[in-house]
Amino acid sequence: MGYLILGISTTICALGWLICKVGTMALVKYLMDKGYKLPSDEELKSCTLYVWKKMLHIR
Repeated sequence: MGYLILGISTTICALGWLICKVGTMALVKYLMDKGYKLPSDEELKSCTLYVWKKMLHIR
């Protein structure tokens, strides 16, 4: 019974990850097709830090 629950929860998480990955890749493709400049490593780090702080409610 425990293995069944573990398998189901793992499958649900894997599907959620896959859907998120496809959505992110589609957004990047759209931005590239429209001619937008992709962010630099520094800009990505800055935005990632901002999102982590917002998600964890850190000021």
